[in-house]
Amino acid sequence: MKKTWRSFLAFILIAFIAVITASPATSQTPSAASDSSSTPTQNIEDRSGEKPTEFPVIIDGKTLFVIRETLGLSSLEERAKAIASSIQKVAADESIALNTLQSVEENGLTIIKAGQTPLISLADADARSTHRSRQELSQEYQETITSAIAQYREQRTSQYLFRAAFYAGMVSIAFLLVGIVLNYTFPRIVDRLNSWRHTILPSIRLQHFELISSDRLADMSIGLLQTVRSLLNLGIAVLYVPIVCQFFPWTRPVSNLFWKYLRSAANLAWGEFVKYLPNLFSVALVIIVTSYILRFIKPIFDGLAKGTISLPGFYPDWATPTYRILEIGIIALAAVIIFPYLPGFGSPAFQSVSVFLGVIFSLGSSAALANAVAGIILIYTRAFQIGDRVKVGDTLGDIEEKLLLVTRIRTSYNVIVTIPNASLLSSNIINYSATIRDTGIPLILSVSVTLSYQIPWRQVHQILIEAALATPNVLDDPPPFVHQTNLGNSWVTYELKVHTDRPNGMAGLYSGLYQNIQDKFSEAGIEIVAPQYSAVRDGNASTLPEEYLSPDYQPSGFQLHPLGNLFQIDLNLGSQPKRTRQPTGSNSSDKMSNGQSTY
Repeated sequence: MKKTWRSFLAFILIAFIAVITASPATSQTPSAASDSSSTPTQNIEDRSGEKPTEFPVIIDGKTLFVIRETLGLSSLEERAKAIASSIQKVAADESIALNTLQSVEENGLTIIKAGQTPLISLADADARSTHRSRQELSQEYQETITSAIAQYREQRTSQYLFRAAFYAGMVSIAFLLVGIVLNYTFPRIVDRLNSWRHTILPSIRLQHFELISSDRLADMSIGLLQTVRSLLNLGIAVLYVPIVCQFFPWTRPVSNLFWKYLRSAANLAWGEFVKYLPNLFSVALVIIVTSYILRFIKPIFDGLAKGTISLPGFYPDWATPTYRILEIGIIALAAVIIFPYLPGFGSPAFQSVSVFLGVIFSLGSSAALANAVAGIILIYTRAFQIGDRVKVGDTLGDIEEKLLLVTRIRTSYNVIVTIPNASLLSSNIINYSATIRDTGIPLILSVSVTLSYQIPWRQVHQILIEAALATPNVLDDPPPFVHQTNLGNSWVTYELKVHTDRPNGMAGLYSGLYQNIQDKFSEAGIEIVAPQYSAVRDGNASTLPEEYLSPDYQPSGFQLHPLGNLFQIDLNLGSQPKRTRQPTGSNSSDKMSNGQSTY
């Protein structure tokens, strides 16, 4: 805050010093003042292609009268500047008294002189252009010139300059106080708005839908206040200089020129606004009609989305995207109708910008357009819906968001995968939820188990079905079933198939199904191991958990072929080997072959 005050004070002081230190040596000459003051008019006349019909005589930024006729070989501008220069020289010469101004007749001309110095020569053509006689016109010009010279000299006296400096100082203090008040008030208003969040400033809602939150409303209000503050500070800075310049005769032309430009801009803006009013009414009418059309069709599509209105072959999930497409089309049509009524529509600048934007859009929107078309096709082919469990390539998850350009999938790790719709359209999409949603037919999931030939297949079927029925989210109607899909060299492949209506819980269902299969086979004393493992595991314990083994279970010993078999010598000591319980499904023999011992 202090830095802002110092900057504002420094600006005012610099401008004030620049104004009060101005001198005639650095000020504009009458010719320059005349040029600067007449520039806007002259430029307008040059642009129109016509010669000026009059030119002003300006002293200290004030127009005394206008010249409408030439005299001799001089143009209107040259004659007016010469008259202003003569008056300026007489006004600057204090030795020439005002009572020496007189009008004399010479060679058919009326000449106004100050002493022996001619100021202006009037011909009959000048009188006719003003509808007066030369005597009347010379009398009027003489009084005007006398008043201008008197004012010129008075405004350069020390008393007048002291008064002007005093008024400029008062104006500077006033502007400084206004700036201090603004820079003191606005921060406190901002602090008050921040304290009103979630209390006095409510959220703007439409029924149960929040249009603008309390935080957003507070931020918008603060941003608007800061914009107003910046505009006020800029307005103070812009107005300060011409107002102060108005007090001093050397800088008054600058001030007058500023106000002239300001009035011209305001008049031009107001004139253009008045001329644009019929077009503005046309634009307003198009906007109103478009708004009512959208309001009329929205309840229809809302009813289609909720199912209260039905059309043959039109699905409820098509309602929202169809309305969005129609909304875009209607708004685009309204924009096409409105464009010719916009200011400057037919100008070369507008056309150039339109062509440039069209080229940029055509070059940069090919990929976006392809994704948008793919998104529309995916919507109307009903490939998936929000919440469906799908698999695209290596990505398995639930549809989180379906947009016109991209689709977002949430995996089981809560990772959001964003896939462009064009890629989806060219990929195979596996939808696990479609049959349940559209036809009510449950999803079939399967797991495979490989077991030894020694285990009866009927027992395996029964155990697998029991494990399936004990798993949550597995339907008992239709019941689970088992297929034998492969007969290997030493094992059989069993495929258990179950029905579920919860495809989003596939991971949990598979986990529970595997757990129950382990438990059921363990309860039946069947090991789920490769037959090769069972064939070479002499001396190793069973793979079943201890709670499923009998209390007197002991691992079998290593089975060795006696040397007698090799050398045809009977080394059997006559002792009967100890029989141990072998778990079902193991490839280890529970009978001792002739000549084998267990140690």
